[in-house]
Amino acid sequence: MMFHRTQLLFASLCAAGIGHTSLSAAPEADSVRVNIRVVCVAYHDTVRKIEISKAKSDARLEFSLFDDAFSNPQMYKGPSAVPVFSPGQEKPFTHVNVPEGAKDVIFLCLPTAADSVNEPYRILAVNGGSKSFPFGTRRVFNLTRTNIGLRYGATEKREVIAPGVKPTDLVITEQKAGSERFPIEFFYQQDTQWVRFSATRWTVDPTKRTFLFIVQNPASNRIRYRAVSEYYVDPALVKQKEEEAARIMEQEAKDAENEQRER
Repeated sequence: MMFHRTQLLFASLCAAGIGHTSLSAAPEADSVRVNIRVVCVAYHDTVRKIEISKAKSDARLEFSLFDDAFSNPQMYKGPSAVPVFSPGQEKPFTHVNVPEGAKDVIFLCLPTAADSVNEPYRILAVNGGSKSFPFGTRRVFNLTRTNIGLRYGATEKREVIAPGVKPTDLVITEQKAGSERFPIEFFYQQDTQWVRFSATRWTVDPTKRTFLFIVQNPASNRIRYRAVSEYYVDPALVKQKEEEAARIMEQEAKDAENEQRER
């Protein structure tokens, strides 16, 4: 028998206390102007996009959902409790509060067990600003029903992450890990024992930040993790490259014009 991923994940989230946690709220009067990106922990069976309505407009921002990358950012201006729709639906299935003071917000979409488009996702808004979520950080969400332990570098001590919606931020330096590239092991707690379920190598990279989702399949009890990362891009360097490209295009246009005149 094949189980739906969304139903299994939702059961896991409920067991971790997340299914009964308020991740969204009713509309508020405050207005905000923020960049919004979205990322999917796992897909709902039928809904692979969400829409957000603009203030004083019938137009909506459309976001494709990816489980391995962030969507492109889009500027939202409207109530601080953002109305979120399934595509083509007249009423929002939820309102998501923007974190106070945030200018760059990431919506984490957690699929529900509902088959209908009326409530396909529960959504958690995270401040995506570099001060709140610095590069060099791994933000770990333990969405299982048990404690997760991480052991890395040469240390024998495990970093324990309790289940629940509140993430744990890990900043692992080369000094702390013992080297730039270091081994890391993942454990889950079973009664009083720690059972290893994965081992790999990570690299210390201050230009990279990562969401790490640890989830459990309630049917098989198998625990796994997924990572979604992004790298720092220097705005000044981007502007410099754009200006250089513009100058090259302008020069090529002039050269083509001169060549045409000589003919």
